[in-house]
Amino acid sequence: MKKSVKRMLALLLVLALAFSMTACGKKEEEKKDEEITLTFQQWFADECPEGLFQEICDGFTKETGVKIELYNAPNAETKTTLLSGAANGTIADIVGTDGKWVSDLVDGGALTPLDDLFTANKVDTSLFSDMWKYKGKTYAMPMVTFCYPLAVNKTILADCGIAPEDIKTRTDFLNACEKITAKGYLAYGWNASTSNPAGLDHIFLNSFWASGGKLRDDEGMFHFEGNEEFKKTLDFFKELVSKGYIAPGYMTMIEPDVTAKFGSGDLAFCNPSISMLSIWATDSPDLNFTVIPMPVEDGYTEKSYIDYACWGVGISENCKHKDEAMKFIEYMFSAEANAKLAQGKGCFPGSTVSNPDYSQQSENFQKAFEIWKAGIARAEWNAAIEASTLRTGVLENVLKYVNGEVDMDTALAGCQKVCDDVYKK
Repeated sequence: MKKSVKRMLALLLVLALAFSMTACGKKEEEKKDEEITLTFQQWFADECPEGLFQEICDGFTKETGVKIELYNAPNAETKTTLLSGAANGTIADIVGTDGKWVSDLVDGGALTPLDDLFTANKVDTSLFSDMWKYKGKTYAMPMVTFCYPLAVNKTILADCGIAPEDIKTRTDFLNACEKITAKGYLAYGWNASTSNPAGLDHIFLNSFWASGGKLRDDEGMFHFEGNEEFKKTLDFFKELVSKGYIAPGYMTMIEPDVTAKFGSGDLAFCNPSISMLSIWATDSPDLNFTVIPMPVEDGYTEKSYIDYACWGVGISENCKHKDEAMKFIEYMFSAEANAKLAQGKGCFPGSTVSNPDYSQQSENFQKAFEIWKAGIARAEWNAAIEASTLRTGVLENVLKYVNGEVDMDTALAGCQKVCDDVYKK
């Protein structure tokens, strides 16, 4: 009887172990079979050579098994898509963003703070060339960048007896414009339309930042009144306008208008995105041009700060696989992936460890990269509250001054009020 009981207990134990192992095996198999797919809403893929962006993302899948599904939309539609997706719970896991959208996306529930994810996943944040913070928390980083050097028509300058490399200061630039206009050429293109205030950033503030200008303090507040470099930049542009050195129609021009004029050989100077350098090489093969750093205030000897646009990236608040999303972002900032993207698109890396090979790029592109490396990135609207409202309002006041409609104090007070009205609500 005792032997029978022992046999029965042994049999039950064996069956229990067998069942346990089978169940465990099934769980492991189920876990192994589970596939994670992260969705990525952006405009980058459509602006890259066909298949390039997907190929880079597929490299992450090969390393980790996590799939990346791209949702592509034009840049102009992406912000609206993200905000509506956050509102109805359909937002992608990973999101492409412009730095100027950050505060709106955070307030709209679209972006999740990244600092705890950095810590949990042991991310080396020195990988990131910049980190966009809003109310003390990091929400996104620029994956690649596009700077705006000064493009120079060498044919026009040669006819006027000017060497591009001799234009280093604002006085040099004004003297060059005087000779250029005296010869009957158009000197400088400025897309100053307030319908799209890019001309505030890439031209006016590009000059301001080049001479060490700074709009925001360490707490993120904007300061215009008493800002001496801003005053000097206002006077510089007022002189450009009053002496006819700015091409006519600037008040209604947008960026493509200016770059088209330069590409057709009608302008001596403009500030293009570096993406235009390859476009001109193809579309305007007879255009003889180069790029140089922005002229600085006379006597300025420190490093120049350089305006930039970019492709930023963050993680949505609704993402269910935030750790995997963070690993993907870390991958996109790795030396190999970031260099492949920068090389393929023809832009500059957002990763500090990326070392793209630009040997196949044009001489002008390589010059632009040297200008970029010699300076310090600065784009003070990134993560600003209601950046679009601020930029439009500041540009309106800048134009009132340079066109002689108001005095300096009124212009500065107007710029300050625009920012104070937003930040002190």
